[in-house]
Amino acid sequence: MATVALIGVKGNLGYKIFPELVASDYVKKVHVLSRKKRHSGGGKVVDFQVDYQDPASLEKALKGVDAIINTMGTEGDFQAAKKSLVDAAAKAGVKIYFPRYGLDRVDLADFSEWGIDPQVDTWAVRHKIWDGKKADDAYAISKGLKVIPV
Repeated sequence: MATVALIGVKGNLGYKIFPELVASDYVKKVHVLSRKKRHSGGGKVVDFQVDYQDPASLEKALKGVDAIINTMGTEGDFQAAKKSLVDAAAKAGVKIYFPRYGLDRVDLADFSEWGIDPQVDTWAVRHKIWDGKKADDAYAISKGLKVIPV
């Protein structure tokens, strides 16, 4: 049984994933990471209020986690938050990372990576719009995480 960390539980995708993780017999614990204090209901759910500028808070929340599902929103400096999350995951020994990608352009900031696999060479992936995603994935891989694009 695995321990899974979910980032972005209240967002457009995270709220759909959360109950599936809680209901799964294959998931021992769900670590919910949030910038705001929250209470998800106990049981196998453990809530962590994190500060993405404080590596110790992230490492504490990720201790014992096997996989991260990142569905974080794009508010604030989410590019820096993603990097901090990956760094903390590597230090905490996380094995698998489902990344979240958002573009730097404000008009496309909520554009999600979900559905594009940059490791498969297609005409869509060759477009420069995905260069940031490729760089994010390469960074996580360089830290020793297995990246699973969905």
